[in-house]
Amino acid sequence: MKNANGKCSGTEASVNTAPRLITGMWLAHAQLSKAERAYVAADLYFGDAKLVEPTMQENLQDELELVEDEILELHYAQFRLKELQERRAE
Repeated sequence: MKNANGKCSGTEASVNTAPRLITGMWLAHAQLSKAERAYVAADLYFGDAKLVEPTMQENLQDELELVEDEILELHYAQFRLKELQERRAE
């Protein structure tokens, strides 16, 4: 719509801000090309799409990634502790 100055006003533009919902089952079984999968991944990453009802495997993968992160943090902490103990022993 144009305002009194004859210019378009962006306040009346309708923008869909709700993310597209993607189910885990659809994601697991959709016959998508590599390019289509890349677009879906980008939409999920940037928040234009939201994963709902993930499959058991997707849940397990998420949990595995969390556990791997915790293991790495534990290894780092153990390495750092050993390093500090060696410094004190010198």
